[in-house]
Amino acid sequence: MKKMKSILAAFLAVLILVCDMQGVVRADSVKGRTESQAIGLTLGKAKTAKFLEGTKDHYFWVSINSTGKLKLSFSGKSIGTDVTVTLYKKGEYMWEQSKTFKYNKSKKTTSGNMTSEYILPTGGYIIKVTPKSSEKAGKKFSLTAKFVKEKLDDVEPNNNESTAQPMKVQKSSKAVTYKMMLSNLLGLGQEDIIDCFSFNLSKAKKIQIKLDQKNKNTTVKLLVLKKTEEGFETIHSFDVQGGKLNKKLNFEKGTYCLKVLYDGANPQNRQQVPYTISASVI
Repeated sequence: MKKMKSILAAFLAVLILVCDMQGVVRADSVKGRTESQAIGLTLGKAKTAKFLEGTKDHYFWVSINSTGKLKLSFSGKSIGTDVTVTLYKKGEYMWEQSKTFKYNKSKKTTSGNMTSEYILPTGGYIIKVTPKSSEKAGKKFSLTAKFVKEKLDDVEPNNNESTAQPMKVQKSSKAVTYKMMLSNLLGLGQEDIIDCFSFNLSKAKKIQIKLDQKNKNTTVKLLVLKKTEEGFETIHSFDVQGGKLNKKLNFEKGTYCLKVLYDGANPQNRQQVPYTISASVI
């Protein structure tokens, strides 16, 4: 009898231990608790979730298959706390963007929107939701990620004369404007600080070159190069700082390149520089 009781007690002890271990596994495997357990979002659709007990940060992920911006919308009723939403590139910590949404006591809600400051490359992104108070377990909130596509005319590689992007040079009434972007954001995996365009003239012509970039604290350089027997040589050089360039130049017959450069090596210049450029016959 004593032996039977000992066996039964040992069995119950093992059973309790197994149950406890299963409880731990279930608690640790709750979706959203860690980056590796991030909850997937479908673009354009709201995802409802709850603040988890025993953790402060709640993780979601979203993927985009073209360049553009992400717009995040957060909403939580009667959650009684401020909430910070952080967006960063999956697997990278060199770039992140955060915004805190304040709790409105009169409306009993916390809500707001955040749009990515940069045009994002394709890939996966993590969204971290952090309530100011960690004692809000069980409170529901919703998170929505919308995507705004950004169409660029960039044809890579185009960073030197041999890989220059062809440029259409037509009459000014039919001028083609190219929407481009230079960038040196290592946290987003973007490193494109030179764009090069090429065109041929069958005879001498007067060409109007326009370049527009709106970053006031950023200077880009435009080089006009002509092909010679020794290679390409610079015949004109212009600096454009946060504004427009409009030049009318005389060109001889030949092959030319327009090269747009951005000094992204300086850590203070780690940013995106959207610009437009065109060349037309006048």
